[in-house]
Amino acid sequence: MSLLTTIRRGAVACLAVVLVALTLAAQTVSVPMYDVVIRNGHVLDGAGNPAIRADVAIKGGRFVRIGIVTGRGRQEIDATGKYVSPGWIDMMDLRDGLWADVVVFDYDKIQDRSTYEEPSLYPDGIDWVLVNGEVAIDHGRHTGARTGKVIYGPGRRIAQGEANSLLGRR
Repeated sequence: MSLLTTIRRGAVACLAVVLVALTLAAQTVSVPMYDVVIRNGHVLDGAGNPAIRADVAIKGGRFVRIGIVTGRGRQEIDATGKYVSPGWIDMMDLRDGLWADVVVFDYDKIQDRSTYEEPSLYPDGIDWVLVNGEVAIDHGRHTGARTGKVIYGPGRRIAQGEANSLLGRR
């Protein structure tokens, strides 16, 4: 066997080892496909049907997949034993493409703690709240996120008109 053949075989073997290592590394390091994935929750559809056990994937602030989600999320929420309630803006609407407003709660632990003296206390049993796909409440604590949008209706214009007329403005 010549020296050149030995070098070629060694180079091919080295290249094969590198390719196997890269393949294994690519399988273990996967880039998140979604912003948030809520896993194993009892998803309510808002139509009065029984809850279904499913995953919910959110990307770009919108629902993109409901069912079995195989891809990873940048943030993963384990909703095992909890209910996933969509809507609250698009009331009880959990369809692909809609803004992702979701409440994840434990039905057996939910309880209002607010009183007349302390009306701003958060309730118990609400573990996560997502507004426009971003986590606003995480494990019952506010994250500081203010992702909601103010929705103005015709009442605002009427109220502004009345205020302006009281102030003598047109």
